[in-house]
Amino acid sequence: MAGVVVLGTTKGDIHEIGKQLVGTLLSANGFRVYDLGADVSGEEFAAKALELRADIVGVLRLTDNLRCAARKLSSRRWKKRTYGRKSRSWSEALR
Repeated sequence: MAGVVVLGTTKGDIHEIGKQLVGTLLSANGFRVYDLGADVSGEEFAAKALELRADIVGVLRLTDNLRCAARKLSSRRWKKRTYGRKSRSWSEALR
Protein backbone atom coordinates (compact mmCIF):
# COMPACT_ATOMS: atom_id res chain seq x y z
CA MET A 1 0.00 0.00 0.00
CA ALA A 2 1.35 3.42 -1.02
CA GLY A 3 -0.48 5.37 1.70
CA VAL A 4 -3.84 6.49 3.08
CA VAL A 5 -5.69 9.35 1.38
CA VAL A 6 -8.78 11.21 2.58
CA LEU A 7 -10.59 12.95 -0.30
CA GLY A 8 -13.59 15.21 -0.41
CA THR A 9 -15.16 18.26 -1.97
CA THR A 10 -15.17 21.16 0.46
CA LYS A 11 -18.18 22.80 2.13
CA GLY A 12 -20.38 24.73 -0.26
CA ASP A 13 -19.35 22.76 -3.35
CA ILE A 14 -21.22 19.79 -4.78
CA HIS A 15 -18.98 19.01 -7.76
CA GLU A 16 -17.52 15.51 -7.63
CA ILE A 17 -16.12 14.68 -11.07
CA GLY A 18 -12.56 15.85 -10.34
CA LYS A 19 -12.56 14.14 -6.96
CA GLN A 20 -13.69 10.87 -8.49
CA LEU A 21 -10.92 11.05 -11.11
CA VAL A 22 -8.26 11.77 -8.50
CA GLY A 23 -9.56 8.97 -6.27
CA THR A 24 -9.54 6.48 -9.13
CA LEU A 25 -5.98 7.38 -10.14
CA LEU A 26 -4.72 7.15 -6.56
CA SER A 27 -6.47 3.81 -5.99
CA ALA A 28 -5.01 2.41 -9.20
CA ASN A 29 -1.55 3.35 -7.91
CA GLY A 30 -1.84 1.55 -4.59
CA PHE A 31 -3.30 4.18 -2.27
CA ARG A 32 -6.14 3.38 0.11
CA VAL A 33 -8.65 6.16 -0.63
CA TYR A 34 -11.46 7.27 1.70
CA ASP A 35 -13.97 9.45 -0.14
CA LEU A 36 -15.94 11.74 2.19
CA GLY A 37 -18.20 12.94 -0.63
CA ALA A 38 -19.25 16.50 -1.39
CA ASP A 39 -20.01 19.52 0.82
CA VAL A 40 -17.58 18.40 3.56
CA SER A 41 -16.53 20.81 6.32
CA GLY A 42 -12.91 21.38 7.30
CA GLU A 43 -13.65 19.88 10.70
CA GLU A 44 -14.90 16.66 9.07
CA PHE A 45 -11.72 16.43 6.97
CA ALA A 46 -9.56 16.93 10.05
CA ALA A 47 -11.46 14.39 12.15
CA LYS A 48 -11.31 11.68 9.48
CA ALA A 49 -7.65 12.36 8.70
CA LEU A 50 -6.76 12.02 12.39
CA GLU A 51 -8.89 8.90 12.79
CA LEU A 52 -7.25 7.16 9.81
CA ARG A 53 -3.79 8.68 10.34
CA ALA A 54 -3.95 9.81 6.71
CA ASP A 55 -0.78 10.46 4.73
CA ILE A 56 -2.59 12.79 2.32
CA VAL A 57 -5.72 14.94 2.65
CA GLY A 58 -7.18 15.95 -0.72
CA VAL A 59 -9.56 18.90 -0.45
CA LEU A 60 -11.10 19.65 -3.83
CA ARG A 61 -13.09 22.71 -4.81
CA LEU A 62 -14.35 24.04 -8.13
CA THR A 63 -14.08 27.70 -7.12
CA ASP A 64 -11.19 29.56 -5.53
CA ASN A 65 -12.67 29.42 -2.03
CA LEU A 66 -10.33 26.48 -1.45
CA ARG A 67 -7.98 28.77 0.47
CA CYS A 68 -10.65 29.23 3.16
CA ALA A 69 -11.07 25.47 3.57
CA ALA A 70 -7.29 25.01 3.67
CA ARG A 71 -7.05 27.55 6.49
CA LYS A 72 -9.58 25.63 8.57
CA LEU A 73 -7.80 22.36 7.88
CA SER A 74 -4.39 23.81 8.71
CA SER A 75 -5.69 25.29 11.97
CA ARG A 76 -4.95 21.89 13.50
CA ARG A 77 -1.28 22.95 13.41
CA TRP A 78 -0.18 19.84 11.56
CA LYS A 79 3.29 19.80 10.13
CA LYS A 80 2.88 21.51 6.78
CA ARG A 81 4.67 20.21 3.74
CA THR A 82 4.57 22.05 0.43
CA TYR A 83 5.42 20.10 -2.70
CA GLY A 84 6.09 21.40 -6.18
CA ARG A 85 7.06 24.88 -7.27
CA LYS A 86 4.97 26.88 -4.85
CA SER A 87 6.56 29.85 -3.17
CA ARG A 88 6.97 30.23 0.57
CA SER A 89 4.54 33.16 0.50
CA TRP A 90 1.92 30.89 -1.11
CA SER A 91 2.16 28.35 1.69
CA GLU A 92 2.17 31.08 4.34
CA ALA A 93 -1.00 32.53 2.82
CA LEU A 94 -2.81 29.32 3.79
CA ARG A 95 -2.22 30.01 7.49
